[in-house]
This record gives sequence, structure tokens and C-alpha cells, in this order.
Amino acid sequence: MVTILEELYRHNLWVNLHLLDLCAGLDAEQLDLSAPGTYGQVRDTLVHIVAGEERYVAALTGEVPAQPLRPGGEFPGIGALRARAERSGERLVALATNLDPSKVLT
Repeated sequence: MVTILEELYRHNLWVNLHLLDLCAGLDAEQLDLSAPGTYGQVRDTLVHIVAGEERYVAALTGEVPAQPLRPGGEFPGIGALRARAERSGERLVALATNLDPSKVLT
């Protein structure tokens, strides 16, 4: 049985990968753009999304990336972000799939 949490993480993984695939076509000038009320430049927002997801995995499992993403640090590129998003997203799906409902706090 697919749980709601598992389905949400699957959708989150799909959305993150789709977003990164779309952004792969942006040039450096476009990745530097920002808009009022947003996190910052497009590249900063993408790092923020992926780094946040990696922190969720770390909080749930203790698995910390060898080189954590640093907001404001060197931009690793869309390909590297995509690989990291895929890894962390799949890990969250696996956690939800193997979740023991009797151990969930309500």
C-alpha cells in the first residue's frame, strides 16, 4: 500500500527533478536573476531547495553528505544539484515506504 507520505515524497522528487531539468537550459545571466520577495538569485534558490532536503535526510537518518551545500558558496552546477536532489529525494521516498506506522508520533 502506498502511503500518503510516500506519494508526497514521490511527487516532491518529480517536481525537484523537473525544475532542475528546466533550469538546465538557463544561462549564467538568467541563473543570476532574482525577484522581490524570493529567496535570492535563481541559483541560490536551487541550492536552498536541495540543501534543505539533504538536511531533512540527515535529521531523519544521521546520513550527512560528505560535502554539504553551503548557501552563498560556490554554485555546483545544475547537474550536480540534480544528482544530489535525486539521491536525497529517493532516500526520503524509501524512508516513507519503510515507515512503521506504529512508530509515528501523532
